[in-house]
Amino acid sequence: MFFLTIVTESEAQRRSSKRRSSDRTEKRSRDESRTSRDGDTETLGLADRLYYEIPLGNIGFSNGFNISLKPSVGYKFTERLSAGLGIRTFYQFVNRPAGFDDESFLFYGPAVFGRFKITEEIYIQGEYDYNSYASSNVDRFWQGSPLVGLGYTSGYGPWKFGIQVLFITDDDVRNIEGNTIDYWFTFSHNF
Repeated sequence: MFFLTIVTESEAQRRSSKRRSSDRTEKRSRDESRTSRDGDTETLGLADRLYYEIPLGNIGFSNGFNISLKPSVGYKFTERLSAGLGIRTFYQFVNRPAGFDDESFLFYGPAVFGRFKITEEIYIQGEYDYNSYASSNVDRFWQGSPLVGLGYTSGYGPWKFGIQVLFITDDDVRNIEGNTIDYWFTFSHNF
């Protein structure tokens, strides 16, 4: 139901924005010809190339509760290619059967990613997470893992929302977290 709402909304916005964008394109081409005659060129500043994202994901309720948060900032090299940094946190509460104590864990660490837009809404992403893990019978240790996947964004203006699905390629990390797929609901600004 959620996906159908997103598709319907994005299709309506895409149709109306195409008409507006063709008007803007004509105006921009007139302005560019004027600026090229004047020798004036427009460059993007650092603030225009940065985008911010708050992904929330990996929400689960089996044998307890788990949730992830990964605030990140990215830099757009071109309109399609970008890279960024983030801090990934993963909270896990495990409800043990009678006679055993319940446990909770917090995994955290830096994340580095690269992103390429296939279309205006769909992108591919490669990521490397280096997280600190702990459990009841093991001291805290660090483990890295590459991830690959796809994302979808929708929205109008600087704020967009979407979904992202990443495959965890490291077997050890999949066993520790109990996930094969990292899924995220994303809220981004200026992407």
